[in-house]
Amino acid sequence: MPEPRIFASFVQGSLDTLASLDAAVAEKARARIKPETLAAVKEAGAFGWLPVSLDVEITECLFSAAGTERACQAMRENLVATCDQPVLRPLVQGAFAIFGRSPARALAWVPRGWTLLYRDCGTMHFEPGAPGETCARLVSEGLPPEITCSPNYLVGSAAAFSGMFKVLRVEGRCELAKLQGARAEFALRWSAGAA
Repeated sequence: MPEPRIFASFVQGSLDTLASLDAAVAEKARARIKPETLAAVKEAGAFGWLPVSLDVEITECLFSAAGTERACQAMRENLVATCDQPVLRPLVQGAFAIFGRSPARALAWVPRGWTLLYRDCGTMHFEPGAPGETCARLVSEGLPPEITCSPNYLVGSAAAFSGMFKVLRVEGRCELAKLQGARAEFALRWSAGAA
């Protein structure tokens, strides 16, 4: 079975984003990460792939050093920054060109972003709310145990998905709603004023 992987620049971005928010806390987090993990991240380069287990390790260290609120802020801001980088920019611009900034429509493309950032980490699909509702769900299935065994990773993922609302310029948030085995459900809610 292939090893679950994640796009290296996204992992590097988590550490860089935390450093831009609070350099002292970022240094504290780096000190908790195994030297061989930091070396692997550096060696992967911006366009390489890393085992998702390393991203989980880094996420746990971020949460341990920064606390949940600050770590989630870093995860949100990292996704916002990634949406303006070559790996996700074309997808985001394409979604805006087709759907505008309507959360009910544009968020349906989040699973495509998942497939650009992750390999062999299961699948994701979008479940819209009823017409006119300001809610939806993202459902990940077939998640590897490295992810499902880390509550902080799942909370951080929800925080990252919340970053999409900032990209859309809409008030909203995403929360982990349910975890059952290799399946996670994330609840998306946004302000009623958004289309």
